[in-house]
Amino acid sequence: MKSSIGPLAICAAGLILMGFTSQDQISGREKPRINFDGALFDVQGNQYTIVNLTIGGEYHQIPVYQKPNDPEVDPAINTTRLDLAEVHTIEAFPKPKKGYPRFRSRDYIEIMVTSNDKERTKNHYIIDADRTIYCDQINKTGKDTHSIVHLEKELEFSAIKKLRVDGYRYNDPEDDPGKKKPEGYERALRAAGRLEELVKKSEDAKKPVDPEELKIVAQEIKTALGKRKGVYVESGGKQAGYVV
Repeated sequence: MKSSIGPLAICAAGLILMGFTSQDQISGREKPRINFDGALFDVQGNQYTIVNLTIGGEYHQIPVYQKPNDPEVDPAINTTRLDLAEVHTIEAFPKPKKGYPRFRSRDYIEIMVTSNDKERTKNHYIIDADRTIYCDQINKTGKDTHSIVHLEKELEFSAIKKLRVDGYRYNDPEDDPGKKKPEGYERALRAAGRLEELVKKSEDAKKPVDPEELKIVAQEIKTALGKRKGVYVESGGKQAGYVV
């Protein structure tokens, strides 16, 4: 006999800590977990103040390549992966009159990456010409400089002259490893683990979760969550306790 608590309890264990994070939803394109800000300079000579910068949807492990001598060589055989947290600027070379470098029938752009170390180390790479840059352009509107509009931008690398990274922060402060977790967080984490153990024990034995054991765990979770909202979990049609 399969325990009726199984799937619901597993979901509950995964959702227990939701009470400790913001419930605000972001509309439009999904924002990255880490918000890199800086400036973007395009080939038309425009300069933009930007936030939520990613390259190809990534802010770390961004693949760039050493430029091969042979156009039949795949650049991916010599890959370097960039982390925007270690980058000061990325400058794109102008398009040559004879066109962008082509390797294995793909266009690439030459770039100069300046690290944010003390020496401002420079390294020369190539990157896919059609690699997309995602960011939000910041516009201050009217006389009120606090009235800020974020405009979503998407550009291929061929459309930019330079990117400058000024810094970063976590879009959700709860993701910041340096931030102290709220009271009850660790207790809720332990209770979630205990709940999953009960479910696994029940499924291995092919018996329903013991209501008394479940009540104890439910009370631990209720205590950890404090006044945060929750719901009851049922076992065998009976409410077993306040879980999430």
